[in-house]
Amino acid sequence: MSHAFAEFILDSRWNAIPARIQHKALDCLLDVAGCTIAGSQTPAAEQARSAASCLFGTGELTLFGTTETGSAPGVCLANGFAANAFDLDDGYRPLKGHPSALVFPVVLAAAEESGCTGREFLSAYVAGVEVAIRAGHALHGYYDFYHGTGSWAPVGASAAATALLGGDTAAVARAAALAEFYAPLTPETRAVQTPSMVKDGIGWGAVTAFASARMALDGITAPPSLLEKPETAESFDHEYGQRYRIEDLYFKQHPSCRWTHPAIDAALDAKTRTSHRPEDIASVTIETFDEATTLASITPATLEQAQFSLPWLVAIALVRDHIDIADTLPRHLEDPRDPTINALASTVKLVRDETLDAAFPRTALARATLEFTDGTTSQSDIRAATGDPDNPLTAEQLHAKFDRLTHPVLDQQGAAALSRCIATGPDLPDITALLRAATPSGTTT
Repeated sequence: MSHAFAEFILDSRWNAIPARIQHKALDCLLDVAGCTIAGSQTPAAEQARSAASCLFGTGELTLFGTTETGSAPGVCLANGFAANAFDLDDGYRPLKGHPSALVFPVVLAAAEESGCTGREFLSAYVAGVEVAIRAGHALHGYYDFYHGTGSWAPVGASAAATALLGGDTAAVARAAALAEFYAPLTPETRAVQTPSMVKDGIGWGAVTAFASARMALDGITAPPSLLEKPETAESFDHEYGQRYRIEDLYFKQHPSCRWTHPAIDAALDAKTRTSHRPEDIASVTIETFDEATTLASITPATLEQAQFSLPWLVAIALVRDHIDIADTLPRHLEDPRDPTINALASTVKLVRDETLDAAFPRTALARATLEFTDGTTSQSDIRAATGDPDNPLTAEQLHAKFDRLTHPVLDQQGAAALSRCIATGPDLPDITALLRAATPSGTTT
């Protein structure tokens, strides 16, 4: 059995990570921190905090975006729900999942509990994401079933947390095996078809990851993980420390399922090619890949339903030129809704295009055609979503997104402090300042 992934976790050093990967990792942390701060105010995160208190009791670890604290499994649950609540966190298209939203809260809890340095925290985060992604490839290949993030990201998160908590190679390998065994095999297709607060299984997957780390440190064993199997080791062992798949993570501009983004961007592209007003649109046709055509609801009633309602999201974008997180909150979905948006959403037709479907999941594409009441049309180019690795968000766009997400929760000084702590993370003696900056008052309780 191979333990190369465990050795990679334990041997990871920030100074040994290539500069471009360090830069991407800091961008990812800024992004997921902003998403977690904003998400902490959603109904899902509030209810997760309540459940965490009942299930796991009290503790002194930090709950992002609040002045509350909790136990290690409790903050993993609540911060996991918060990180993914607005569906704005980064993603990895080949697995159709969100590694940072699960790895971040688990590694954060382990870092706070262990009192590690900023470099150790950052190294563990990067290594956790790398192992999580490879675990996802192994799991999907073995079961041939679309599992959500909560089924595979706990493997990397648990391994990284165990290393921060003082585990050796054997303990790190045990943690990964336990996390793989106990992680929820989230039926993601069903979750997409009927959106709810569980989404990608990230909250409970994060609990599983931290619990597995603790059990591994106590010597509890499990069958070897798929990463230890010879056939999996042959695929991935040579990559550790050489190829960093964190480079392949995308960032989001819109608070919705990534499958909707090419269509939203295409619709906005078509709109820029005409002087017609949204009220002049008679119908909208979106040609895209098959999975996106299943997101056909036009009357979302909850935050989660809004994130998976492609017609409604396209209508919002066409009427307002952008989609804010506030647009997806329940209080903005209640009647009476904007009549222009409602009317426009009902005209949106979703069409599977064979060529675009064949390109997925390697790339996600869409084309939009707007037909107007005067009989004219405007058609976009075939669009990929902005924020993909080959069409990245600029540094200015990432920081603007962070500001939009954090300023409703933190004051300007607090948001700037959090951004600064992330940027200077390698120099932090511990992560206390980062945790303090992530609370609305600027101080932990």
